[in-house]
This record gives sequence, C-alpha cells and structure tokens, in this order.
Amino acid sequence: MDLPAPYLKTPFVDWLSFSIEYGPKSFSWIESVFGKGESLEKGFNGYTHSILTPIGAVVGYSPETPSQKIHLSISSKALFNLNGFITLKELIRQVISNKGKFSRIDLSQDDYDGFLNLDLILEKLKNMEVTSRFRGFLKMEQHNPGFLEYELGSLFRDPKKQKTGRTIYIGDWHSDNF
Repeated sequence: MDLPAPYLKTPFVDWLSFSIEYGPKSFSWIESVFGKGESLEKGFNGYTHSILTPIGAVVGYSPETPSQKIHLSISSKALFNLNGFITLKELIRQVISNKGKFSRIDLSQDDYDGFLNLDLILEKLKNMEVTSRFRGFLKMEQHNPGFLEYELGSLFRDPKKQKTGRTIYIGDWHSDNF
C-alpha cells in the first residue's frame, strides 16, 4: 500500500477570506496576484458586484459603497491553483501590507492514519453530547460517483417545537474531490 507523502499529513490552509481597501491600487493588486477575472451576473456576500478570477477566487465589491471594501474568498481549490504563482506566506504578507483584514482562515488536516473515530463523533453529535458555539452539523458521505448521502441536524433544541436535528460535516462538500 502506498502511503501519502509526509507533507500531505500536515495541516494546511483550506480556505482564506479577507477584505482590502476599495480603490484602483487594490484592483490592480488583485489582478496581478489572481489574474484578470470575469464579471459575474450577481454579487455575493452582500456585495453588488463580483468577479471570478482565473484561479477560482471570488471577489466581491460595491462601487456605490466603497467603505464596504473589497472582499476576496479563496477556496481550497483556488489556493491550490495559486501554487507556483505565489506562496501562501507571501500572499498573507501582501494582504497585510495592503491593510487587509482576514475574516476567515480554515485549517484542515486529512486523517490518513485513521485516528478519528467518525462513527463515535457522529454518535456524540446525535446525542447532543457536545459543547459548541455552532448550532448544527452536516454529515456527508459519497458512496460512488453520483451518489451522495447526507444527514442534517442541529445541536440546538427548540423547546417550543420539541424537535432536535442532527448533522455532521466532514470535508468540503462543494469540492469535486470530496
């Protein structure tokens, strides 16, 4: 059995979102790092305009409210597509030097060695034996191409409805490689 390379067993940045000042300098920087994007029909995350860059990063902005800044959302796939153009360390340094503010940094680590007992984790979630600021979870399981099973739930019990939902979320369910 081939084992994954050691670098694949270390934590990595799986998602990055940040906002930078609105203006021509920022748009020029975005284009120099992420490539010239294509305008999308709709905005995203409350922004009236959006751009999809060639590497897959999404840029949101609202020209009528420049104080709202420019927001970039970079998925795991888009971060992978940056490979060879700019290092993650250099990207973060440039965001900071452009007075950027990070709103989301997701870290991930694949469990190649099977240290996590996902069945036990799901059982604990279903029994509400967790303490979390999150209200829900989503469990997704791909059995074969084209068949995806999922289970939604909640960690929040509404006494008015007397209902309890349950979910576990493992992996990026938007990814083609889930």
